[in-house]
Amino acid sequence: MNKYKKFREAFRVILFPLIVLQFLRTVFFPTPFDVFILFLFFIVYISIMMNII
Repeated sequence: MNKYKKFREAFRVILFPLIVLQFLRTVFFPTPFDVFILFLFFIVYISIMMNII
């Protein structure tokens, strides 16, 4: 496995808990910035899962 795949896998593992925490923050303290960050995390995570990135 090359370095890129290892980095991508590690980023995917770290990103999921960040999405959960950001979701909880957005539920309790919704601001446009929080919603944008949550959307961005979600798009990156889905892109990694579908091998787009």
